[in-house]
Amino acid sequence: MTNSPYGRGTCPVCHRDMNLTKDGTLRHHGGPDGSGYMRPRTYRCKGAGQKPATRPQPDAR
Repeated sequence: MTNSPYGRGTCPVCHRDMNLTKDGTLRHHGGPDGSGYMRPRTYRCKGAGQKPATRPQPDAR
């Protein structure tokens, strides 16, 4: 996966390292059972749309 211009973060639910969206939240992704691609929303990780658990703050000085 390529790096997002908005940075990367770790999902607080499944602990995956992933790209962030423009507003700093996690992208929709599959849960611990595998990929969420082309699957109903119920299979997606609950961490999607939340703020990441850890996020580097390169410009927060």
